[in-house]
Amino acid sequence: MGALDKLANVSIIFVCCAIGADVIQRRMSAAPAAAPSPSFAYSEYKSGETVEIPGFARQADRPSLLFIVKSTCPYCTRSMPFYEQVARQFQGTGSIQLVGVCTEPDDACAKYFDEHGVKLDATVGVAANAVKIRGTPTLVLVNDNGTVKEVWPGELDAARQALVLAAIDKARKRS
Repeated sequence: MGALDKLANVSIIFVCCAIGADVIQRRMSAAPAAAPSPSFAYSEYKSGETVEIPGFARQADRPSLLFIVKSTCPYCTRSMPFYEQVARQFQGTGSIQLVGVCTEPDDACAKYFDEHGVKLDATVGVAANAVKIRGTPTLVLVNDNGTVKEVWPGELDAARQALVLAAIDKARKRS
């Protein structure tokens, strides 16, 4: 093999390595696939279904709004200002029961809502498999018969928050 052949082979190897390095660099620096939006958590409660949660004593004379959360969930924590707004607007009116449901012990549940200034009629801690959701936070509006009327999974944007407030107001007027 002559010097010219060696130089050609080295040049080919060098070009291949440069192209390979460029391809690898482009793949490594590509933006990662977006994670699913937390607003698309998976609720398994269906409209018309009866809600049965251990420790949840539904008041038969009025609808209930269930705030289903987990204290370690960042989306739940970011949802707390809206939950506080809902509680300020409706708690103590006697027209809707506001209930915090946490997938942890009762005392931790009450503490979590208290720390965020969310005053509710009741809190209940349950095992994660006791609620029919696969993601937190989830709001569930239950009518005075214990039947699911609406479900809002995930962290809610302003438009979905407005839907929640309108649905609560409508449910209160029916009872």
